[in-house]
Amino acid sequence: MEVDHKQVRVILRPVADIPEDVKQENALLDWACSSYQSAMLIVAGGVLAKTRSLDTAASVLWWAGFQAPAGYFTDEDEDAHGDLSGSSEEALRLWVEREEKNIERTVQSKGFYLFATGRLLDEVEE
Repeated sequence: MEVDHKQVRVILRPVADIPEDVKQENALLDWACSSYQSAMLIVAGGVLAKTRSLDTAASVLWWAGFQAPAGYFTDEDEDAHGDLSGSSEEALRLWVEREEKNIERTVQSKGFYLFATGRLLDEVEE
């Protein structure tokens, strides 16, 4: 399979007569963003289940290369907290704080259990 390196076209605001292929690309982007956030919740949930520490969860996400989801923070958040670019550790800490309830719920989900049983729930070797 050959990879065609082109940017997906994103729908930023409602426009009449959007071509079907652009709608499909935008739907794929929405799916990818949702999947990424689900992965973040599962990872944070696993760390929380093991350590009971949201601070550790944020640090693990950062060291693993996760970033706060694009568009998550508002301009007001930036004014109040400084640089909240996706790659900053502060952005992940704030994301984890705000998503605490969702992270806790994730630990109770079947999806988390299926994902985590691979290695996360095994004893940690020292």
